[in-house]
Amino acid sequence: MTASSPTEIPSRARSERPARRAAAAVAAVASALACASPPPAPARLLEPLSRAPAVAPTPADHLAARLAAAALVGRRDDAARLLDALERDAAAAREGARAAKRSRGEGRVIARSGERRALVALASDLAASTLPDERAYRDAARDLLSRGDLDEALRARLEQAVADDPVALARARLRDRYEALWADTFNAVSAPLGRSLLTGYATAPLELSMSAVHWVARWFERPPVGLFERQALRHWDDYLARHPDAAATPEARGWSAWADGVRADLRRMQRDHFAAAAELALEHAQPDLARAQIQRARAIAPGADAPGADAPGAIAPGADAELDALDARAADAVARRTALRAASLEAPDALDPHSLGNDAALLRAVWVEPAPALGLRLRARLDAAAAARAATASELDAARFALATTQHEQGAESAAWAALDRIASGDPQATTVARHAAALVASPWQNPDRAFHAESARSVRRAVATEIFGRYASGPRYRALPAEVAYLIDAPVIAQTALSTPFRLLLSPLQGGPRPDWRRGAAIAAYRYLERFPDGEHVRERVEWLFEYEEDRENALGALRLADWIPDFDAERRAELAEEAAAQQLDRAVDARRRDTRAQLLRGVVREFPDSEAGKQAGLRARDEREKGTPQRIRMTRGFLAENPRIAGPLGLGIDPMLLDGSLHNGELHDEGVSFLGGRVVELALVAQSGEPKDEPERVRARVGAERLARTVALLEESALLGVELDADDAQTVDGSRDLYLERARLGLTDEVDARPTAESTYVYRGLRERYGLVRGRESILPFDLVLQGSLGELGLGAFPRWRPPEPTPDAFLYR
Repeated sequence: MTASSPTEIPSRARSERPARRAAAAVAAVASALACASPPPAPARLLEPLSRAPAVAPTPADHLAARLAAAALVGRRDDAARLLDALERDAAAAREGARAAKRSRGEGRVIARSGERRALVALASDLAASTLPDERAYRDAARDLLSRGDLDEALRARLEQAVADDPVALARARLRDRYEALWADTFNAVSAPLGRSLLTGYATAPLELSMSAVHWVARWFERPPVGLFERQALRHWDDYLARHPDAAATPEARGWSAWADGVRADLRRMQRDHFAAAAELALEHAQPDLARAQIQRARAIAPGADAPGADAPGAIAPGADAELDALDARAADAVARRTALRAASLEAPDALDPHSLGNDAALLRAVWVEPAPALGLRLRARLDAAAAARAATASELDAARFALATTQHEQGAESAAWAALDRIASGDPQATTVARHAAALVASPWQNPDRAFHAESARSVRRAVATEIFGRYASGPRYRALPAEVAYLIDAPVIAQTALSTPFRLLLSPLQGGPRPDWRRGAAIAAYRYLERFPDGEHVRERVEWLFEYEEDRENALGALRLADWIPDFDAERRAELAEEAAAQQLDRAVDARRRDTRAQLLRGVVREFPDSEAGKQAGLRARDEREKGTPQRIRMTRGFLAENPRIAGPLGLGIDPMLLDGSLHNGELHDEGVSFLGGRVVELALVAQSGEPKDEPERVRARVGAERLARTVALLEESALLGVELDADDAQTVDGSRDLYLERARLGLTDEVDARPTAESTYVYRGLRERYGLVRGRESILPFDLVLQGSLGELGLGAFPRWRPPEPTPDAFLYR
């Protein structure tokens, strides 16, 4: 080895410096790129299963266990004695906590003292639950609520128990009734005063007078027994059913007298309702239905001479004259219909072989082998019979009827229906054929072309009336009043609405939202025509009309089907329609809840639109459904886990804290959260490598033990029930498949996977912030709202306080 000369060393160093600088630059760039994108998720997604440390039971724990045993077997005396001992122990613990305030173990002693106070509260509630009467339990619950050391969940449950008092609920509903009346009266005064601000109260007298008229009209609109009164009556009946011994108390006698009066009013109201239904049935030529409604009215409120007339709610003598009159009208209509049917049966056959002489065989052949030559022969024979005046009017109508049906079968629709119109214009009482023709002409199924024109005209009238008169197009607001009076009350507002039509037409495109489909009836008639007469005279017209209709309502699939009926349809436009229809079908398939339905719809998109982009996407999704489909997909979002940290904590699912620390550099849980996929498999959705929460997350699956799954599910159900107790807005909707899977998981029975599509659940547990945003809206503590009101339709503007009427209870729909 030869040593380098002194002159060689500096030159080599100078040649190596650029290479070292380039290597350092490359390393710096690589380091910067590595810092720019988050590293992959940590290898350990779930922490090892941990258990709570064993704690030796204290004397208080022993007392609580013995108290629970005594309460469960119904030994109330022993439960009361043990409760006193538990309270003394808690008092001693509080004294010890005060004595240890300045000691080093202050925090632990105080914590144990708080736990004992909570234990005493739970034990007191358990001992009170053994009381023989629910009234006594509610009294004990009220006493417990006066304590200040109750757990929030226990306090919420006790408040619900106290509120579940039938008598208190009945009083509350009656208060709601009077409050609703007060709110209506208050708003009837404040609203017109507020609307007259712009005119300096010059129009206040007129506004107040009109508001008073509307208030009186609403008074007549109210039913004799309103919603709140029916609810109060139900609560009182429940109270008497639970406590029969309470019927003899003075308070109960007063309530019973009120209940009898309400029942009588309710029976009369129902009787009037069925009487009005019978009147409506008679107007629509349905006498059998009218008689059934009359029978129901008599059964609810019997007359003075009927059995049970002494019962509350029986109508006074002579008050059932209206029902008698309705019954007589219905019986007369039934008799006339029966006589008409008998006359039809006794009338000579419309195709009697003797009615047209020797052409009986011709008339028989009309119904079995219509042909153009046959029609000509029938027309010649008919002209001869008319000229000779040898046939009666009924015979001529029968022949015309036969000719019209022959023409219709040969494709001459217009001539056939014109002939049937002429026959139907005759007297239906005089000839049977006129009734048959009238039935054919008026039938929307037999005569869909006429139904199409009628529905088209009706849709135009409804659309124009709605644009001009707004909500008053269907009639006045107050239907209980006579029509003349109701229209007179609404006349000023209807006039204002009509005058503001140009402004509403200008602003209607900016309002958005769904608009009524006025042409739906005409579209049904047009589709019915295509189904009944695919080779009819008006097929081309109906197809073009339906194509425009489907395009207007953005139904690409329907427009595509109709485009195939139109000759020489533009090929490029059809290709665009095929792409749009495929995309719509793909969206429908993706939104399907059951996986077998999704797979079937996706395969349908692939088969029907194989050359479209949506068909390609449907094929990929169908393959994913086949390869990655799971028996369940019950998901807990990240927001839900953040609001319920015990589920994700070490005593639950045990998610690695690095996935929940908010830092993307060590991996982070996506907003989609964690999903139960069936069996004991869970899926964690992690933020993508790009670090963008909007990108598709990376999904990692893990198989957990039966114990971890059971503990997680138990905490999940406990947190869901606790959320309902603390906040009514946190209620979880019903899902039977979800509950079945969670029950099996809690019992450790998930080794056998239920792969039926009907057993799949796609339920999602969401947090309150995800449901309602950052801050949920809360009702004001004031009983009224400050309203700034403007109405373009009525040309009104004003500001006024509006008293809030009481909100209907969740069970109000049962009493409507």
